Order: sequence, then C-alpha cells, then structure tokens
Amino acid sequence: PCSPLCSGSAMPETMEISAAAVSGDGTVINVGIKTKGAFQCPECRQKFDTEKAKQLHWKFIHDPNRHQED
Repeated sequence: PCSPLCSGSAMPETMEISAAAVSGDGTVINVGIKTKGAFQCPECRQKFDTEKAKQLHWKFIHDPNRHQED
C-alpha cells in the first residue's frame, strides 16, 4: 500500500522559489544560512532583508524568555 506521502503523482519538473527563501552560498558551511541581507542577527550568522524579519528571527530563535522546556 501507498503511504500518505505517496500520492502517485509526479513532482513538477520545475519549481518557482522566492528569492527570500533562498539560503546558503553553495558551500557546506553555509547550508541553511541566509548570507545575503542588510540586517545581521547579533547572535548568529543569519542575515535578513528587513529589520522586522531579523527581529522575528531573534524573538523565536534566541530570546531566552521564549524558551520553554518540554
């Protein structure tokens, strides 16, 4: 039987990806890191196109008051 992920339909041959969703620079060290952007996170190497995006990243990734134990 087919799993829920196996619908029998093929993936599209081309996929449009927003420039804002692209990360890395082709090197292994920067996989998943947005390296182009005017706003650098003060706590990591991630960069953002807007100050608001940087603030939201910090709030959900680095803010010690938001971290909760499982």
